[in-house]
Parts: sequence; structure tokens; C-alpha cells
Amino acid sequence: MTTVKHGIYPKAAKVELLPIESSDPPIKPRMVILHVAGSKTPNGLFNWFLSLQDTTHVEAHFLVKKNGAIEQYRSIYVQADANVAANDFAVSIETEGLGNGKWSKKQLASLKNLILWLHREAGIPLHLARAWNGEGVGYHSQFTQWLITPKSCPGPKRIVQIHKVLRPWLIKQRETIEKAQKAKLVSKTKAEISTSVAKKAPAKKTAAKKTAKKPPAKKSN
Repeated sequence: MTTVKHGIYPKAAKVELLPIESSDPPIKPRMVILHVAGSKTPNGLFNWFLSLQDTTHVEAHFLVKKNGAIEQYRSIYVQADANVAANDFAVSIETEGLGNGKWSKKQLASLKNLILWLHREAGIPLHLARAWNGEGVGYHSQFTQWLITPKSCPGPKRIVQIHKVLRPWLIKQRETIEKAQKAKLVSKTKAEISTSVAKKAPAKKTAAKKTAKKPPAKKSN
């Protein structure tokens, strides 16, 4: 067993890292997959995941509780087995709640902050997943390759929230970041042009001051 300290969300309310076995390889994440725990989880999922390590070996990277608190169980750079064919490139986010419920406002706010951090930390794109082996933000039942048995995880109402709340937010965040990057590029280009012009400009010559000559003194007889 080894311990991985990097890839930890700095705003996590609790970090309880599950043991890393030989069957848990390092990964380079490019996808976020959203789940629902299907139960009330006031005490988190650490003990439940720990109890599965010798059987189904299922775990997730994060849990977002109803009150917005985030728990982390695995570095995002270590595989978590919750997405079948996407395990070797996906970050799994469980959310507290039952299948027929909705994400609370605090859960949505925490999900947004976590997704933004995953974008900055690992470069995960800010758009909805377009293919099971692609990149971006998806949900568990979105592709059959992510499932062992058919299910509606994270639930019909949350899938609506993904399209009506998260998708517009992702677009806005992407546009804001692109606008900031363009502004930074324009500013850098102007600075480089200004520096180049200054280097090419001829140095100004300082005019020498002429010293007036005094007439020779007259000789006295």
C-alpha cells in the first residue's frame, strides 16, 4: 500500500484516503462523472467503501453532502472503481441523496467549485461529455460503458439539473476564462511591441554646449 498526497482538494471538509492496492493504478483524469449515493449519508461513505475493498472493490473520489460539505477518499490521480470502462480516466463524485431527489443549492454550489478546481488542477474541460471515452463532465447513466447494470444514476431530476443548471454554467465559465486569456494575450502582445519599438528607436544625441571664447586681454604699454 502507498499514500498519495497530491491531487487533494484544498477545500474538502474531510479527507479520509482509502488504502491504495496494486489494483489501483495511477491515472491522468480527463472526465468528471457525477453519481448519487442512493441513500442518506450523514456519516460519509468512507466506512462503506472500506468494507467493499475485499469484495466489489468499489470506491469514489469524492462525496458532496446535502449541506455542501465535501469529503475526499482518494487522490484524483489514483483510480477509483465506480465507472467501469471509464475508471482509468475519470474522477468519480458521489452526492448524498436518494434516486428520485434533486441536488440542493449548497450541493450545486460545491459541485461547481469542485469542477472548477478539477479544471485548474487536472485540465478537465468545462463542457458536457460527448462520448464515453472522451472528456468533460458527465453523469453515471449517460453511457452504457459506464454501467454494469442499467440504472438512472444520478436520478431523472438531477439529470435535468445537469442540463438546465450545470450546462449553462459550464458555458459561462468557459467563455469567462477564454475572455480573460484573450485579454492577457492582447496585453502581453502590446507590451512586447512596446519593448521592441523602444529597442529599435535611435538614441537621442545630446547637443554639446558651445563655450564662448573670451577675447584676448589687451597688453598695457
